[in-house]
Amino acid sequence: MRPAPPQTLRERVRLTASYLKALPRVFQLVRESSRTFAVGIVLLLLGQSLLPAFGSFTGTHPVQPIKGDRVFAIGSDEVAEIRGVARTRA
Repeated sequence: MRPAPPQTLRERVRLTASYLKALPRVFQLVRESSRTFAVGIVLLLLGQSLLPAFGSFTGTHPVQPIKGDRVFAIGSDEVAEIRGVARTRA
């Protein structure tokens, strides 16, 4: 069973700091094992830190408009209003 995630900002900062304390030793171990492996780990960590930036606000979040909302589709060089997609809430 997993422990409950930290709720307060103070708990989150404390947990993050505890992870950051271990990073230098982890990177040292990785570097000592293989230079190629170390580069791969660094690239993986960078990729994982960037990917969350492309989440709910960039197109993967489902839109559920209600009556009165205006919905727009954005293309490479055009913005178009989509009509007739609003629903009433149940």
